[in-house]
This record gives sequence, structure tokens and C-alpha cells, in this order.
Amino acid sequence: MQGTRMSFRSKEDAVHFAEKQGWDYFIETPEVKSIPPKNYAENYVYRPNKLRICRTK
Repeated sequence: MQGTRMSFRSKEDAVHFAEKQGWDYFIETPEVKSIPPKNYAENYVYRPNKLRICRTK
């Protein structure tokens, strides 16, 4: 079963399912990405040497 992803409500449910099916398994913990908050004004801050292309249509 290469390339198959399954999701479960809890880690214990996933382990129980895999053991019941007789499968080898490994558990990956999800990565938590932190997105820093941005201000609306940062969209219009002058940045030298960077060409901003704005399309209106």
C-alpha cells in the first residue's frame, strides 16, 4: 500500500485498525506551522529593488 494516507480521530484508533488488519505501520505527527500576523499596511510598504505587478482585470 504505497502512497496511501489514512486519517483517524485518535492515534489509538489508527493503531487498533492497523493491528486488526495485520499491517505494519508508523505514525507521523502533523507539523504545526505558525504564520506570523501581518498588518494590512505591509501590503503597501516600499521595498526597494522589488517590482510589484498589480493586475486590475
